[in-house]
Amino acid sequence: MSFEAAAWAIKRRTRTPTAKLVLIALADCHNGDTGQCDPGNTYLADVAQCTKRSVINAIEELEALGYICTEKSNGRKTNYDLLLHVKQCNEFTGEKNAPVKTKHKPVKSEHPTGENDNTSFSIQPVRTSSKPVETPSGSNEAKSKRGTRLPGDWTLTEEFHTEAQRIRPDLINRIHEIADEFRDYWVALSGQRGVKVDWLATWRNWLRRERSSAPKFKTAADQRSERAAATYDYERATNF
Repeated sequence: MSFEAAAWAIKRRTRTPTAKLVLIALADCHNGDTGQCDPGNTYLADVAQCTKRSVINAIEELEALGYICTEKSNGRKTNYDLLLHVKQCNEFTGEKNAPVKTKHKPVKSEHPTGENDNTSFSIQPVRTSSKPVETPSGSNEAKSKRGTRLPGDWTLTEEFHTEAQRIRPDLINRIHEIADEFRDYWVALSGQRGVKVDWLATWRNWLRRERSSAPKFKTAADQRSERAAATYDYERATNF
């Protein structure tokens, strides 16, 4: 322990009590001959009776006041250089005003209102240069596009008729019948299954699944009539 460093730390004025305790703890670990001072944050937090986050904030404050300099020796340990030549006017020593060396911008105090702190200071509003994030207009339009139900009075329009003629020309002779079946099916369907975003595309799929006109079913009487007609034609052809 360096008595010179301890006496110097006690007379220094800080913005927060935590920074003062951390500075005294650093002075207690300071080697007056070698200048080595490398206590860990756990030790400093235990001495100052605070959290490690508070220790880090206190170190930043002491750097801003120009009382210490930090230097990482091997990536793990940090050596603190106490600037014992720095003086600052305070009510304990009666020293005159002297410039304070600062390397960083002043950090925000743990007590913004000055509560439990014998130092009067003000906190300037923080200005940020961040710009609002611009979202593409197309994404909102895509989200706002919702499905609809087929109106109960829907009829075959020119656009739907043109698509039917292009995709299934073999169904044109009964396209209105198919359109009525299409309307009745989707109007009667309940829930989300009856909601579609593109009804024209639904109509095209409906046409693709539609079967061609089925051959007329022949009864036994029709078959006998056809055989009789064929026999009669054959007899006429052979007797000629």
